[in-house]
Amino acid sequence: MKGMTSTAAAVGAIGVVLVLGACAVPSREAGEMDAAGTANMADRTPPGFELRRMGEGEQALAYVVYTPEGRGDEAMPAILFLHGAGECGSDGWRQVGHSSIAQAIMDDPKRWPFVVIMPQKPVLKKEWETYDATVMKILDDTVACENIDKSRVYLTGLSQGGHGTWVIGATHPERFAAIAPICGYGDPDMLAGPLASMPVWAFHGLADKVVPPDRTTSITKVLRDRRGKDGAELKESLYPGVGHNSWDNAFAEKELPGWLLKHVKAEK
Repeated sequence: MKGMTSTAAAVGAIGVVLVLGACAVPSREAGEMDAAGTANMADRTPPGFELRRMGEGEQALAYVVYTPEGRGDEAMPAILFLHGAGECGSDGWRQVGHSSIAQAIMDDPKRWPFVVIMPQKPVLKKEWETYDATVMKILDDTVACENIDKSRVYLTGLSQGGHGTWVIGATHPERFAAIAPICGYGDPDMLAGPLASMPVWAFHGLADKVVPPDRTTSITKVLRDRRGKDGAELKESLYPGVGHNSWDNAFAEKELPGWLLKHVKAEK
């Protein structure tokens, strides 16, 4: 499934490091080995965005971590963002292009008081669940190193990343306080059980011809039927006349950051 229809050029890098299970410290030497040459673009890196790398071999992923400017010592909430097919690669920055959560942050950073973790899926034809192990290691590493409030970790993504949001959310429901899949898809019957107690806000354009809107509504219908009236919160925003790019509408929803923050994962 195709993600964003266009992306901005790579915006630069502070540097990268190849690590597994330890706090990622930017390394210009590793960055200079990147074929995209992003290490030479450090002066164009948006404030608060830092490129890192995790994993080895086919499980190696580049990822960017956004940390709000001027944050204090308190534990912060975090969002794990999964991009669409158009941003696949290994340069590390394509998923920070326009029409993503990163652009929403850059447009109005005060709306997004979160540490945001943005991994990059390297292979278009492989779904996000293929990289589940590394994605979760990236999340673990960032939670530990950036002083994240484990009770306020959220998951969102668009198109292929919307599918990844449904599936990874269902695979690790104990990790996320709420999920927000955008123009995603998945097997409703496989997702309904694990997501029974998960707050969900799903988004889709009703004119989407890449991922038809019934790919979302079929999931939300099963979730709604199985949860009943007293189940976890389930919201659905369907945009008339909007095609595959429903993420601009979703990230522009004024209530979305606050809606995420109101959900706190109970500690067991």
